[in-house]
Amino acid sequence: MLKKQTMWLLTMLSLVIVLSVYYITTPELQDSKISMIETKKAIKDNKTASKNDDKAVTVNTNTNEEFTALRMELEDQRAELREDLQSVVASANVSAEEKNKALDDLNRIAQVSEKESVLETMLKAEKSISDAFVSAEGDKARITITAKEANRSLANKVVQMAKSELGARLVAVTIEPTK
Repeated sequence: MLKKQTMWLLTMLSLVIVLSVYYITTPELQDSKISMIETKKAIKDNKTASKNDDKAVTVNTNTNEEFTALRMELEDQRAELREDLQSVVASANVSAEEKNKALDDLNRIAQVSEKESVLETMLKAEKSISDAFVSAEGDKARITITAKEANRSLANKVVQMAKSELGARLVAVTIEPTK
Protein backbone atom coordinates (compact mmCIF):
# COMPACT_ATOMS: atom_id res chain seq x y z
CA MET A 1 0.00 0.00 0.00
CA LEU A 2 1.21 3.50 -0.81
CA LYS A 3 2.26 5.92 1.87
CA LYS A 4 0.13 8.96 2.73
CA GLN A 5 2.65 11.35 1.19
CA THR A 6 2.68 9.42 -2.06
CA MET A 7 -1.13 9.38 -2.20
CA TRP A 8 -1.21 13.12 -1.46
CA LEU A 9 1.31 13.77 -4.23
CA LEU A 10 -0.61 11.67 -6.74
CA THR A 11 -3.85 13.41 -5.80
CA MET A 12 -2.32 16.86 -6.25
CA LEU A 13 -0.72 15.90 -9.55
CA SER A 14 -4.02 14.59 -10.87
CA LEU A 15 -5.73 17.80 -9.72
CA VAL A 16 -3.11 19.88 -11.55
CA ILE A 17 -3.57 17.82 -14.71
CA VAL A 18 -7.36 18.05 -14.59
CA LEU A 19 -7.27 21.81 -14.00
CA SER A 20 -4.71 22.28 -16.77
CA VAL A 21 -6.85 20.40 -19.28
CA TYR A 22 -9.94 22.32 -18.14
CA TYR A 23 -8.31 25.73 -18.58
CA ILE A 24 -6.74 24.82 -21.90
CA THR A 25 -10.10 23.75 -23.33
CA THR A 26 -12.28 26.55 -21.90
CA PRO A 27 -12.80 29.80 -23.76
CA GLU A 28 -10.70 32.71 -22.63
CA LEU A 29 -12.16 35.19 -20.15
CA GLN A 30 -12.09 38.94 -19.85
CA ASP A 31 -10.09 41.19 -17.58
CA SER A 32 -11.66 42.37 -14.35
CA LYS A 33 -9.44 45.36 -13.74
CA ILE A 34 -12.10 47.74 -12.54
CA SER A 35 -11.70 49.91 -9.53
CA MET A 36 -14.51 50.89 -7.20
CA ILE A 37 -14.28 54.42 -8.61
CA GLU A 38 -14.87 53.13 -12.14
CA THR A 39 -17.78 51.02 -10.90
CA LYS A 40 -19.36 54.00 -9.16
CA LYS A 41 -18.79 56.12 -12.28
CA ALA A 42 -20.46 53.48 -14.47
CA ILE A 43 -23.44 53.33 -12.11
CA LYS A 44 -23.65 57.14 -12.00
CA ASP A 45 -23.42 57.34 -15.80
CA ASN A 46 -26.09 54.66 -16.04
CA LYS A 47 -28.46 56.63 -13.80
CA THR A 48 -27.74 59.89 -15.62
CA ALA A 49 -28.27 58.34 -19.03
CA SER A 50 -31.49 56.70 -17.85
CA LYS A 51 -32.83 60.04 -16.64
CA ASN A 52 -31.87 61.84 -19.86
CA ASP A 53 -33.01 59.24 -22.36
CA ASP A 54 -34.97 56.10 -21.58
CA LYS A 55 -33.24 54.22 -24.40
CA ALA A 56 -29.65 55.03 -23.39
CA VAL A 57 -27.91 53.13 -20.62
CA THR A 58 -24.20 53.50 -21.24
CA VAL A 59 -22.26 53.63 -24.46
CA ASN A 60 -18.74 52.27 -24.76
CA THR A 61 -16.49 51.81 -27.81
CA ASN A 62 -15.15 48.28 -27.15
CA THR A 63 -15.23 45.85 -30.05
CA ASN A 64 -15.36 42.07 -30.11
CA GLU A 65 -11.59 41.99 -30.61
CA GLU A 66 -11.18 44.02 -27.43
CA PHE A 67 -13.41 41.51 -25.61
CA THR A 68 -11.07 38.75 -26.75
CA ALA A 69 -8.01 40.70 -25.62
CA LEU A 70 -9.58 41.35 -22.22
CA ARG A 71 -10.50 37.69 -21.85
CA MET A 72 -6.93 36.68 -22.64
CA GLU A 73 -5.52 39.16 -20.14
CA LEU A 74 -7.89 37.94 -17.40
CA GLU A 75 -7.00 34.32 -18.16
CA ASP A 76 -3.29 35.18 -17.98
CA GLN A 77 -3.77 36.83 -14.58
CA ARG A 78 -5.74 33.87 -13.29
CA ALA A 79 -3.19 31.40 -14.66
CA GLU A 80 -0.45 33.26 -12.79
CA LEU A 81 -2.52 33.20 -9.59
CA ARG A 82 -3.25 29.48 -10.04
CA GLU A 83 0.46 28.83 -10.54
CA ASP A 84 1.28 30.67 -7.30
CA LEU A 85 -1.41 28.72 -5.41
CA GLN A 86 -0.22 25.42 -6.86
CA SER A 87 3.33 26.20 -5.74
CA VAL A 88 1.97 26.78 -2.21
CA VAL A 89 0.20 23.42 -2.33
CA ALA A 90 3.33 21.65 -3.58
CA SER A 91 5.64 23.29 -1.03
CA ALA A 92 6.89 21.12 1.83
CA ASN A 93 7.50 24.13 4.07
CA VAL A 94 3.85 25.22 4.20
CA SER A 95 1.37 24.12 6.85
CA ALA A 96 -1.62 21.95 6.04
CA GLU A 97 -3.95 24.84 6.85
CA GLU A 98 -2.26 27.10 4.28
CA LYS A 99 -2.36 24.29 1.71
CA ASN A 100 -6.09 23.82 2.30
CA LYS A 101 -6.66 27.57 1.90
CA ALA A 102 -4.72 27.50 -1.37
CA LEU A 103 -6.81 24.55 -2.60
CA ASP A 104 -9.99 26.40 -1.63
CA ASP A 105 -8.79 29.44 -3.56
CA LEU A 106 -8.05 27.25 -6.60
CA ASN A 107 -11.56 25.81 -6.44
CA ARG A 108 -13.08 29.30 -6.04
CA ILE A 109 -11.21 30.56 -9.12
CA ALA A 110 -12.45 27.58 -11.15
CA GLN A 111 -16.04 28.12 -9.99
CA VAL A 112 -16.01 31.84 -10.77
CA SER A 113 -14.53 31.21 -14.22
CA GLU A 114 -17.18 28.62 -14.95
CA LYS A 115 -20.01 30.89 -13.78
CA GLU A 116 -18.70 33.75 -15.92
CA SER A 117 -18.59 31.47 -18.93
CA VAL A 118 -22.13 30.18 -18.32
CA LEU A 119 -23.47 33.72 -17.91
CA GLU A 120 -21.76 34.86 -21.12
CA THR A 121 -23.36 31.95 -22.96
CA MET A 122 -26.77 32.75 -21.48
CA LEU A 123 -26.44 36.40 -22.48
CA LYS A 124 -25.34 35.54 -26.02
CA ALA A 125 -28.41 33.32 -26.34
CA GLU A 126 -30.65 36.38 -25.99
CA LYS A 127 -31.98 37.64 -29.33
CA SER A 128 -30.99 41.27 -28.85
CA ILE A 129 -27.46 40.59 -27.52
CA SER A 130 -24.74 39.81 -30.07
CA ASP A 131 -21.74 39.50 -27.72
CA ALA A 132 -21.11 39.57 -23.98
CA PHE A 133 -18.23 39.88 -21.60
CA VAL A 134 -18.51 39.00 -17.90
CA SER A 135 -15.90 39.62 -15.26
CA ALA A 136 -16.55 38.80 -11.60
CA GLU A 137 -14.17 39.44 -8.77
CA GLY A 138 -15.06 39.45 -5.09
CA ASP A 139 -18.53 40.89 -4.67
CA LYS A 140 -18.41 42.92 -7.91
CA ALA A 141 -19.29 41.93 -11.44
CA ARG A 142 -18.74 43.91 -14.62
CA ILE A 143 -20.78 42.99 -17.66
CA THR A 144 -20.36 44.51 -21.11
CA ILE A 145 -22.70 43.53 -23.91
CA THR A 146 -23.20 44.56 -27.51
CA ALA A 147 -26.84 44.86 -28.41
CA LYS A 148 -29.02 46.20 -31.19
CA GLU A 149 -30.74 48.59 -28.84
CA ALA A 150 -29.67 49.91 -25.44
CA ASN A 151 -32.55 50.32 -23.01
CA ARG A 152 -33.28 50.08 -19.33
CA SER A 153 -35.31 46.85 -19.55
CA LEU A 154 -32.41 45.04 -21.23
CA ALA A 155 -30.02 46.27 -18.54
CA ASN A 156 -32.42 45.10 -15.82
CA LYS A 157 -32.72 41.70 -17.48
CA VAL A 158 -28.91 41.40 -17.61
CA VAL A 159 -28.61 42.36 -13.93
CA GLN A 160 -31.24 39.77 -12.94
CA MET A 161 -29.47 37.07 -14.94
CA ALA A 162 -26.16 38.03 -13.32
CA LYS A 163 -27.60 37.92 -9.82
CA SER A 164 -29.18 34.52 -10.42
CA GLU A 165 -25.97 33.03 -11.85
CA LEU A 166 -23.28 34.83 -9.83
CA GLY A 167 -25.17 35.45 -6.60
CA ALA A 168 -25.66 38.74 -4.78
CA ARG A 169 -23.09 41.15 -6.22
CA LEU A 170 -22.70 44.76 -7.22
CA VAL A 171 -23.29 44.54 -10.99
CA ALA A 172 -22.20 47.20 -13.47
CA VAL A 173 -23.71 46.80 -16.94
CA THR A 174 -22.38 48.51 -20.05
CA ILE A 175 -24.34 48.24 -23.27
CA GLU A 176 -22.64 48.95 -26.59
CA PRO A 177 -24.87 49.43 -29.62
CA THR A 178 -24.09 47.23 -32.59
CA LYS A 179 -23.41 48.88 -35.91
